[in-house]
Amino acid sequence: MNNLFGVIIFSNEVRPQPLSRVVAAAAHAGINPDWVRGIRPKNAFIRAVRQLKKEGAITDRADGILAHKYQDDQQVVRFQFSQTYLRGFGVEYDKAAVISFMKEEQSIVCDNEKVLEVAQRLYATVQHQYNCTDIQNLVKRVIEKNDAKRIPLRDGVYFLPVSKQHVAEQVKKFFEHLDCTFFVMPVNSASGEKTNLIKAAVDDMRASVLSMQAEVKELKTENKLTPAIAKARLALLHKELKQYREISAALQEDAETLFQAAGTAGKSLSQTQDGVEGLIASVQGGDGCTELVYDLVEAAEPELKLPLRESVLLPETDVEAGVANNVEQHGAALVDIGS
Repeated sequence: MNNLFGVIIFSNEVRPQPLSRVVAAAAHAGINPDWVRGIRPKNAFIRAVRQLKKEGAITDRADGILAHKYQDDQQVVRFQFSQTYLRGFGVEYDKAAVISFMKEEQSIVCDNEKVLEVAQRLYATVQHQYNCTDIQNLVKRVIEKNDAKRIPLRDGVYFLPVSKQHVAEQVKKFFEHLDCTFFVMPVNSASGEKTNLIKAAVDDMRASVLSMQAEVKELKTENKLTPAIAKARLALLHKELKQYREISAALQEDAETLFQAAGTAGKSLSQTQDGVEGLIASVQGGDGCTELVYDLVEAAEPELKLPLRESVLLPETDVEAGVANNVEQHGAALVDIGS
């Protein structure tokens, strides 16, 4: 197909599958079996607890039942099932059962024999079951392991650049082995989708950087932003810079146009173009940078003397005026795909 931008991928049909079948499907599609992670014991227990009510292990009343997790530490995860009812103007709880998972022993303890029996059966089942979220996370992992950036267009619908089309075909083969439908739709310059794809890429760029910004702020507040974490986040920014350049090349658009359209988020990415060490040297030399970049460089090299924050911080910007008007306009929106 001439002037191929890439492919749009989505599935309307994702069903829970036995873990053994997922492993077989991955092998059939040429996916590294190590990427098919087993269900962690703690997560299997929590899933079993969520299903207990459905199994009728605890008598329900018209006003409902709660499963409240009130302890989760290195030794144990503990839930209390409580029937909730109204008395006067407040809500009170009638204790029904306490169920615990001992992490070291990987065993379930409960003061209600019926609940314990059903919980153990459910736990044994869900340990070997991939739910819909597990399968979607595996697909995401396959894409990431192939150093690809998927651009969300709507819930469950993504764009991959033409250079990663082979990854989409691999995932399709995986789904076909599970007897599930997976769509790979080529998109080219004649499809009228260029503007929509560019907008989606810019939105994704902003969302990705804003998510990291919120994470870094929380880590700083909790005094958990270590040099190792800071360097890893700087490396991730540099990796995403290369991935967004790959996206812009696929869309036959100047990468700087996308970064300008993303405002401050685009600047945070652009500043990593010389790699982590180059960025650190740049900030140390007094070059302007975003607040996110300054925070990460400061945490990555705590012994390094940096210029005063106020002297190097670039002004916060959103979409720069006129950038969108420089992009050639095209037609139909992508919002109906996969619906």
